[in-house]
Amino acid sequence: MGNNRIVGLDLVKGIAIFMMIIVHAVTQVIADYDGSIFLSIIDKIPKIVLYCVIYPLALVGLWGTTFTVVTSITTTLSILRILETNKRAFGSYLFQRWLFLVFLRLAESTIDSFLNQQYDVFMNSRIVIPPIVIAGPATTLDAIGWGGLIAPIVVSIVHPIMKNKWKTIMVFFFFIFSLFAISPFVESWFAYLSKASYSHGFGLCGDIFGKVAFGRFKIAQTSAFAVAGALFGYLIYKRSSISFQIFVSFILFVSCVATFVVWSVVDSSFFDHIADENVPLPAQIFSLGCECFFIYIHIYFVDGDRDITKRLRSRRRCTYLFRLGMLSLTVFCIGSWIGRKLALPWKLVFGPPCTHDPPSLNWNAWVCIAFTLFVLFVWLGVAFLWEKVDFRFSLEHILSWLMAKLAGKTYTPNTRRFVYGPAEELAKGRKRVRS
Repeated sequence: MGNNRIVGLDLVKGIAIFMMIIVHAVTQVIADYDGSIFLSIIDKIPKIVLYCVIYPLALVGLWGTTFTVVTSITTTLSILRILETNKRAFGSYLFQRWLFLVFLRLAESTIDSFLNQQYDVFMNSRIVIPPIVIAGPATTLDAIGWGGLIAPIVVSIVHPIMKNKWKTIMVFFFFIFSLFAISPFVESWFAYLSKASYSHGFGLCGDIFGKVAFGRFKIAQTSAFAVAGALFGYLIYKRSSISFQIFVSFILFVSCVATFVVWSVVDSSFFDHIADENVPLPAQIFSLGCECFFIYIHIYFVDGDRDITKRLRSRRRCTYLFRLGMLSLTVFCIGSWIGRKLALPWKLVFGPPCTHDPPSLNWNAWVCIAFTLFVLFVWLGVAFLWEKVDFRFSLEHILSWLMAKLAGKTYTPNTRRFVYGPAEELAKGRKRVRS
C-alpha cells in the first residue's frame, strides 16, 4: 500500500456514517434518547430476535469508535513520517492535534447549544443566544480528538523497537488489553478528580477529567481503540500486505470475542446495561475486535489483491459511501436536529413516536422502519447535492480551512479526489496495464 491513500478507510468512514444515521434515527428521534423505550417491549420480542438482532444493533450503536480507529491510523502514518524524517516537528504536530481536539469540541458544543430544542428558533418562534456548554459526557467527537493525540504518543513510546514487526505487534496488543484492564480504575480515579475539581472551583479541569470517566465514549475505554488504530497505522506504514493486516485484525477479533464470551459465561448481567450511558466494558472489548475486522474486510474489497476489474466495480458501487464519508463530522453534529425536523410530518400522521412516563413505543415496526429509511435517503440526497459545491461550510470544510490557516497554508478542497478518485485511479491503472 505504501504511501498511497488507503481507499478502504474512506469507504469505512462512509459505511460508519451510513450505519450511524440509521442508529441515530432510532435512538435519538424515535426513542428520544430514552433506551428504556425499547426495554418496555423486550418481553414481546422472541429470544432469537433479541439475541440475534436487538443486542447486535445495540452494540452497533457503540461503533462511533470506528472513527477513533480510522483517525488513529491516519495520525500514526503522519507521526511515523515525522519520527523518521524530522523528529523536531514531533512537538508541533502534537500541538496541532491538541488544537484540532479543542476546535472540534468547541464546534460540537456550539452546534449542540444553538440547535438544542430549548433554543431552537423553529420551535420557539424567538431568537435566543444560548450559553455554550463545554462540559458533558464524552461523545464520539471527543473520542476522535483524543484518539488523534493518544495514538502519536503511544507510537513515540513504541518507536524504538519498531524494526522487529512481531515484537511491535505484541507490544501494541499488550497496550490494548492493559488499557481495557485498568479502565475501571482509571474511570473511578478521574471521576473523583472531576468531582473534586468542580467542588474546588476548577471547572475546566473538572470538564477535562470528566471526559475520561463519563459517557458512552469515555476516554478510559476508547483509548484502547486509539492504540488499535496505531497498530494498523504502523502495519500500513511498513507496507505490510493486506492479507497480513487482515490476519492481525482476525487475531484481535478472536481475542476480543473470546474475552466477551468468557465474560458472558461468568457474568451475563451486563447485557441488561448495553444501552446505558455507562457502557459495560465487555461490550467495548467486543466492539473493538469486530470493528477492526470489519474495517479490514472492506479494505480488502477495494484495496486487496483481487482482480482489478472486481476492485474497480467495488469502488464504483461505493461512490455514494465515499461521498457520505465526506460529511462524517457534520452528520454527527446536526443529524439529531435534521432528524427531528424530518419527523414533524410523520408525527402529524402517526402521532408521537414514543412516550416517556411510562416508557412506551407508539409507532409500530413498519412505521419505524419507513421513517428510518426516509431519513437515510434524505441524507444521501443532501450529500449528493452538497458535493456540487465541494461541501463548503460543512464542519469538515471549516475545520480543514482553520487548521490550514493556523499552519500558514492555503486550503483547497478537492472533493472529486475523495469521491470519484478511488475508481478513476484504478481505471487509469488498468488502462496502463493493458497498454
